[in-house]
Amino acid sequence: MSIVKSGGAVRPGRHDHGGASRRTAPTQARHGTFRARLSLLGIEDGGRQIAFSGQGQLRPLWDIGNRAPDGGQSTNIARLWVEGAPGLAPGESATVRLAPLSPEQWRHVRPGDLITMHEGRPVVGTAVVIEVRPPSVPRCEADVQARSRDAAVVVSSRAR
Repeated sequence: MSIVKSGGAVRPGRHDHGGASRRTAPTQARHGTFRARLSLLGIEDGGRQIAFSGQGQLRPLWDIGNRAPDGGQSTNIARLWVEGAPGLAPGESATVRLAPLSPEQWRHVRPGDLITMHEGRPVVGTAVVIEVRPPSVPRCEADVQARSRDAAVVVSSRAR
């Protein structure tokens, strides 16, 4: 057990230092994950004013190169976990895991891509993608139906 400082209050907490916990593993499998090396801007450079917990509560916006219908910048949301540390402060860098809320919007992202983290309009950090793990759970009804159909074929062939 360790102490987590959150919003000025200190409370007991447990830290995930890299591996997916029982609670986070299903989300990460369902949405897929991206590992990246994130560098936050310092306060003096217009970055965040305070540190954040690295346990998946933060869901920042990411510019991953998608465009809005009008051609302007579009951002996408992903939950963020910090590997090997309880959180990340302004000006610090760490390896992070991202679990996109809309994985289909992230399909084009590859290792080596530079993506930017936003909180509202301003950029608060930059990250280089180092690993892509696609979703391992069906994301649409057609996928669920196809897997159910395949499973039924296997069961019926075993019944003979």
